Amino acid sequence: MENLSVGDICSFGEYKQINNNENKQPIEWRVFKVDGTKGAFLISEYVLETKPYNKTKIDVSWETCTLRSWLNGLGPENNTDGVDYSESNFIDTAFSTTEKSYINNITHTNSYNGNSVEDKVFLLDYAEISVYKLGVKYGTSYYCNANTMIDVTVCRWDEAHDFQFPVGWWIRSQKNDMNYATTVSVRGNTGTYSVNAGKLGVLPALWFKK
Repeated sequence: MENLSVGDICSFGEYKQINNNENKQPIEWRVFKVDGTKGAFLISEYVLETKPYNKTKIDVSWETCTLRSWLNGLGPENNTDGVDYSESNFIDTAFSTTEKSYINNITHTNSYNGNSVEDKVFLLDYAEISVYKLGVKYGTSYYCNANTMIDVTVCRWDEAHDFQFPVGWWIRSQKNDMNYATTVSVRGNTGTYSVNAGKLGVLPALWFKK
């Protein structure tokens, strides 16, 4: 991790990715930018989990949605639904205490709506998917099974069928109607879904301290 360059693939943290396997597997990240102050900008190579943008259909922003709280392990005061993610969350599941110390706190805003917020782990913004030309992404077999897809053998980690099932995934941008959030479809196009929609994927991003 000391000499990361744009385009590199690296392993950092672990998360369950293989269906019917209780063990966690290394998370693979691609380097999209290297900055002397922020470090290396990493985006997960695969959609890791399925979660709604917000548990209930209500007007929310990235700042107040439950998905942000789940990614970062935030308490009930940080989301509109008042859900406590301080013990069951992505960041504590995926990273050890030492690994978390290598993740930068980054302040950012949405392209359209929302206050500036500080996160360790976050979703991509509409502007970022445009700059980095991101579109079609693939789900792990764990993700596909969680979404009750008929043929999980075309998902990641299944024999002879690695990385072949495109899935829809959330980004953090919202435009006008704040009970809808923006998504990237299985064809790589952007659209919107109700914030409480199920079966949409989580593609984490973070800045790794160099």
